[in-house]
Amino acid sequence: MFRALCFDLFDTLVDLSFDGLPRMRIAGRERPTTAGLLHDLIPAEKDVSQEAFAEALATVDRKNRAIQNREGVEVSTRSRFDALLADLGWRDPELAQQLADRHMELFRQQVTVPGHHRAVLEELAERYPLLLCSNFTDTAAALRVLEDAGFAPLFRHVVVSEEVGFRKPRPEIFDAVLARSGLAAEDVLHVGDNLVADVSGAKAKGMPAVWLTRRVAEPEKVRGAYRGVAPDFVISDLSQLEQCL
Repeated sequence: MFRALCFDLFDTLVDLSFDGLPRMRIAGRERPTTAGLLHDLIPAEKDVSQEAFAEALATVDRKNRAIQNREGVEVSTRSRFDALLADLGWRDPELAQQLADRHMELFRQQVTVPGHHRAVLEELAERYPLLLCSNFTDTAAALRVLEDAGFAPLFRHVVVSEEVGFRKPRPEIFDAVLARSGLAAEDVLHVGDNLVADVSGAKAKGMPAVWLTRRVAEPEKVRGAYRGVAPDFVISDLSQLEQCL
C-alpha cells in the first residue's frame, strides 16, 4: 500500500520536555530556559546582567516565532544568537556560535526516547525506507538527536526545516522529502503529532497522514478545534502504526 514511511521527530519519535532546565522569571512569568546557563558564556566586560540577557533573548524569540508563524520560514539557531547579540549592541560571530552550540547541547539533554521505539522502527525499516521531516532550527543538532537515540542508521533520508528554509506545513519541506525519496506523494505515509504542521501539510501535498496523539494533551479537544483536513489514521502510540499499513 505504501512504499515509504515519513516521520516527524520531536514528540513523535523522541520526547522533548524542558522541565529539567533552570527556571527564571522573564516578562513577569517564571519559565524553564537555557538563558541563565548561556549567560555564563558572556564575557564580564560586556556588563549585561543575567536578567537583561534573558529578557533580550525572549524578545528575539518572540520576533522569530512571529516570522515563523506568519511566513512559514525557518530561523536558525545561529541566526537567533546573532540577532540577540546585535540587539545587545555587539557583533561577535564567534560568541554567537558558542551560544548556539551550548544551547543545542542543553537542548539535547532534554530529549528522552520511549523504550519501545527502537524496536518498532527496526521492524519497519526491514520493510520500508524510513524518512524524516522535522521542523527544527539546527540540522546538525537534529542529526545528533537521531544518533543519540540510536535511530540514525535506520533512516534513508533526513529533511530538517533549517536546511530547507521552510517549516511544515509549507509545501517546500514536503517537496524536499519527496524529491530525495524519488517517490510519489501518495506512496509516502507521513506520521506526526501536529494536526496543522503534519496532517494538513502532508495532505496538501497528497501524502496520506497519521496523527499520533501520545504526547497531545486532550486530543479530542484539539481535534474539535481543528478546521483542517482530517488525518487518514489516528493512533495513540507508535506501536499501533502497523495497523495503518
